Amino acid sequence: NYSNHTFTYNGITVKHNLIGKHNIYNLMATIIVLDKMGLKIDTSCLQLPKGRMETYNYKDNKIIVDYAHTPDAIKQYYHHLLIIIICT
Repeated sequence: NYSNHTFTYNGITVKHNLIGKHNIYNLMATIIVLDKMGLKIDTSCLQLPKGRMETYNYKDNKIIVDYAHTPDAIKQYYHHLLIIIICT
């Protein structure tokens, strides 16, 4: 279950269900930039676009969908998929 992760930045607590360090780094960068720009941050609407590391349960199987489209994105996907397999 990836829905229980949180981090706090400058008094803002962000809950997320992201898989992969690259996704978490992107989220953290987004929060920092929005904060530095003085914009109100509504963390309830932050989510990955459809097709990015989405997880589904089907019968006894966990299905992960990711529309990686660059060599680095595919490498990151398989790296984090391997970690998931090892840790479960």
